[in-house]
Amino acid sequence: MLVGALCYAELGSAYPGAGGEYLYLTRAWGPRVGLMFAWARCTVIQTGALAVVAEFYGDYAQRLMPLGTYGRRRMPRSRSPP
Repeated sequence: MLVGALCYAELGSAYPGAGGEYLYLTRAWGPRVGLMFAWARCTVIQTGALAVVAEFYGDYAQRLMPLGTYGRRRMPRSRSPP
């Protein structure tokens, strides 16, 4: 993890400006790769991380203060195919 942080520190000092990973990927591999990364980040990566955090926060809140009928609802398990 330290190596990754050092790499980002080096990139940030070499290419100052707004954009972060998008800027680095666009400069290294072109605008198509930068656009694909930005699209994936906005639609899959970031939203998935937020959903996981919301799930854990809701579960924790349910344990501290029971929410009654609005609490966690278990989804029925799907049956495996025969």
